[in-house]
Amino acid sequence: MSLRDLIKNAPPELLKSSVQTGVFYEALAEVMDVFDAMKKRLDALEEGGIKYRGAYQRAQDYSKGDVVTFNGCAWIAVRTLKETEAPASCDGWMLMVKKGRDA
Repeated sequence: MSLRDLIKNAPPELLKSSVQTGVFYEALAEVMDVFDAMKKRLDALEEGGIKYRGAYQRAQDYSKGDVVTFNGCAWIAVRTLKETEAPASCDGWMLMVKKGRDA
């Protein structure tokens, strides 16, 4: 049972004030709905950014923001990519760091 359901179905004796129980629980449920929506948006924002995924793997799908190394360079995915879309072979990757000279 969700917290929202508990609030809506709580017994009236739980309230110690003269607030009308139906109005109170309805308002509290609305607040919980808004809170849940904001939490989902915050979670989505926190998932953004970049994520290092290691060396590029042909059999792996990649999401926007994933960073891989390929032929000595670092590449970032600018969109969701299917397993056959390799860095330097499609417009779904952007070169982030170019390979330097060997010493």
